[in-house]
Amino acid sequence: MDVWDGQFPEVTNRTVSFSCMHCAKPACVVVCPEQALSKRGEDGIVVIDQKKCVGCRSCAKVCPFQIPQYGRAGVMQKCNLCMGRLSDGKLPICVITCPGEALKYGTIEDLSEMSSGKSAEKLSSPTEPSFFLSGRMTGTIFLTLLSSNK
Repeated sequence: MDVWDGQFPEVTNRTVSFSCMHCAKPACVVVCPEQALSKRGEDGIVVIDQKKCVGCRSCAKVCPFQIPQYGRAGVMQKCNLCMGRLSDGKLPICVITCPGEALKYGTIEDLSEMSSGKSAEKLSSPTEPSFFLSGRMTGTIFLTLLSSNK
């Protein structure tokens, strides 16, 4: 995703790789005709039940971040925040393998507090993504995952 900021002549562009934003108001959940997408009440994770998915791609069309992808199996796929790892008390793989330790995981409240005093901003969209952008540097964005935006 390209993130543009500023006004001419002071314009910046940063390219960011995103996983699912696990939005508070996920448009993908609302639009799915098979109710294959849902938002878990206990932690706010948006999941796809691939057994229900018919591959219509409606979710991909309405996602402002273009996250759901059509997979080889003919159904949609996206990040589930490593739910299996979380239930075992482990962090998501993206967080533990990030070489710059730029990805963090936690509740919105904890991560909001962690990012206070730093150059962090909550990603804005009508879907209310559970995501902060922080660490403004030339051409670089550090991402912070938020786990529960219920």
